[in-house]
Amino acid sequence: LCMADPCSSIRLALLFFLALGMLSHLTLPYQLGGRVTKLNSINTAPGMSWISLRGRRPTNVLSSFRDRFSGIRCRETAIQNDIREIGGRFASLRDPKALFYLEERNGKLGRDFRSDIEAIEDFTTSCTVSVERDEEEDYNSVLNFLPPGELKDTIKSDIVNLSRDFAQLNDQAASLKLTLCLTRDQRCPRFHVDKVRSRLLVTYAGPGTEYLQSGSRNWFLIPPKQVLESPLGDLLGSLRSKVAGRLSNSRYNELALTQGCKIGSTAAADVLVLKGASWGSSNGALHRSPPLRNGEVRLLLSLDVNENEGTQN
Repeated sequence: LCMADPCSSIRLALLFFLALGMLSHLTLPYQLGGRVTKLNSINTAPGMSWISLRGRRPTNVLSSFRDRFSGIRCRETAIQNDIREIGGRFASLRDPKALFYLEERNGKLGRDFRSDIEAIEDFTTSCTVSVERDEEEDYNSVLNFLPPGELKDTIKSDIVNLSRDFAQLNDQAASLKLTLCLTRDQRCPRFHVDKVRSRLLVTYAGPGTEYLQSGSRNWFLIPPKQVLESPLGDLLGSLRSKVAGRLSNSRYNELALTQGCKIGSTAAADVLVLKGASWGSSNGALHRSPPLRNGEVRLLLSLDVNENEGTQN
């Protein structure tokens, strides 16, 4: 059969390795990001390690997968610098090993604003602002659903400052897309990588974004960029979509992340900046919306570079 139809041989071999990966929980290590506290940036990046088959060293059969998708054996590095000295609030993300930036603000914005938003109906509003104009009035439209007062004034001032710093990270982007969302639902229940260059998230009230601090991802369910851009990328993507579509959210997350993964969660007002799938050769930062209890409300800000600009890293 293989001699008569070489294409069939290739398909059978591909399906064999896909099945082996799923059944054996074949994974790729996940690189950590930058964590910032008190203006100090620490990037802890294990890098890419050997692909592991349920914790065992890979056999020769998997050596090609190891060489192509996992890279060289990892090393751990720690970089600690004053972020004000290296050019920008989010400068630690310019380290190729860092996938996220976390700034813990410890209630810096003042009191808990949950009581201010409990009576407001769910909404999602977006606008595009010109960073070059730098006019605070440009930000008003995204705040229309909030009542006048301390909450609205505090968020407006914070958004203006965050936008300037986020534009600097993204090569002085001229315009940004702002989205403010108040929700009582878990909008994105599955761990995923955003299809953008980078994204800034701030939860002003309610549970914060969950993100992968350390651990490994299942390369089949969450394929690295090297796989998607390979000649077999389209076929792998199609197979992945069919498998993922049959899984419940909880089962998907269970399979997508390996045992021992460390999941972090932001607190109110913390700044989380995530590398996306379009940031250079990065595989992006895994994250998801937090589960919300009945009646729990969440107010979330999202910042993206205006896609029409086509910014490159």
